[in-house]
Amino acid sequence: MFEEKICPYCGSTSQRAGYKCRDCSHIISGSIPKWAEQRGKRTEMRLFGRSGLIFMTQNKLVAITIIMILSSAYFLHNYKVIPNPITLILNSPTTNLSSDTENHPGVVIGSNFERTSYVANVASQPTGQTIWSLGPGSLDGISRPTIVDGILYIGHRDWRVLAIDTASGDPIWEHKTNGFVNSTPSVAGDFVFVGSTDAFMRAFDRRSGDLLWKFKGNGPITSSPLIVNGFLFFGTHANLMYALDAATGEELWAYDVGFAGGIYASPSFHDGVLYFTTQDGSIHSVNHRTGQTKMKYRSRSLSASHFPIIENSLVYNLSGNRLLAIDAEMREIPARWQFLRTWHILYAHRWPLPPPPSQQGFKWWYTSGENSFFSSPPAVTSDGLYIGDSMGRLLARNPITPSKEIWTFQTTGQITTTPLILGDIIYFGTSKGIVHALDRHSGNEIWNLDLESPITLPITYGSETLFVRTGNGNLIAIH
Repeated sequence: MFEEKICPYCGSTSQRAGYKCRDCSHIISGSIPKWAEQRGKRTEMRLFGRSGLIFMTQNKLVAITIIMILSSAYFLHNYKVIPNPITLILNSPTTNLSSDTENHPGVVIGSNFERTSYVANVASQPTGQTIWSLGPGSLDGISRPTIVDGILYIGHRDWRVLAIDTASGDPIWEHKTNGFVNSTPSVAGDFVFVGSTDAFMRAFDRRSGDLLWKFKGNGPITSSPLIVNGFLFFGTHANLMYALDAATGEELWAYDVGFAGGIYASPSFHDGVLYFTTQDGSIHSVNHRTGQTKMKYRSRSLSASHFPIIENSLVYNLSGNRLLAIDAEMREIPARWQFLRTWHILYAHRWPLPPPPSQQGFKWWYTSGENSFFSSPPAVTSDGLYIGDSMGRLLARNPITPSKEIWTFQTTGQITTTPLILGDIIYFGTSKGIVHALDRHSGNEIWNLDLESPITLPITYGSETLFVRTGNGNLIAIH
């Protein structure tokens, strides 16, 4: 009678020593100790031993190293845009106040948070009739009108903030400051906010003009404030982008753009991200809740006096004589810029290297032609890009592929201001003082009006009226 054995390899019972296992075909030794039989049995999960996780083999070491490298790379790529939980909890605004651009497009510069200068729906279109003007010499500076509920707010270089009745042009209130008010006011709820070159951001009751709070920044302010979800954003000439609590003026965070990075223009906002330009020729994007960096696109000739325009997942901005478009969703890879810069230098010195790639996020450049340059930032919709040039042409182009022409309108005088799109009609002014109204789909002119002085700032719409600032210091209401 043969002794029945248990197969040490598969655990099968009723096997015979010296013969193959009937289940796994391994030879069953008759002299293997009991402890070895137990050790050789298969288990569902093994942590120790040569087949376990803890026993480190060369392959396991390589796999774990690769996983750690990839995890670290992912973290380095995303750490600047993962919201800091401490900042989110401790530095939150006390209000959810936002500018109501949907119902009142005149409450912010550029008509919306993306600064596209496009208002999809309007109750009625102006017909080109002047209803009042303040008269030449009434205003000075570069502040643009802001309009809501029949009141127009504007800054003055003689250190004043003005509130004016939109129906008559009569003053309602004014407030003295200690610096030029070149910033364009912004309205949210019952507040009107405006900065000045005395470094103060001020909040007023928009009906009475009473000062509600003021915050002193680190330098002159010409950036028009942006109010979103309780945050108030603005930049200073001294390299900082601020986020304040719109209700109290308390600082929530400040973002330092570094040396030679003064912020002159207004920030833009889209999908939780704040975009702004700096004097060193860069476009920045940061998390609006925490101020953590998402992207910095460098272009030496970028216009720091114009705000970024966000539409079609692109950021549009003038850069020298060209229009630049970059990817609005781009996240900068740490050290990539420094690596490409070294590559460019070596390539320029004729090292045997392939041509370096474009800067991360770059989509395209667009120029108006050899003998002209773009003289104003564009207005942008999902189906059209509208931009003026130095030869008096308003160009309507495809916003994704601008080489595709929609139409071109020729006028006299340079087009020096961003067009304004109200529904199906586009309005713009020229250096000759002419306001034009065109069908934005065909380019056919509907009406024009001669204001007899260069139009120096973009036309603003509110209370079913166009408001135009001219070079001789006049403010004109057109219905």
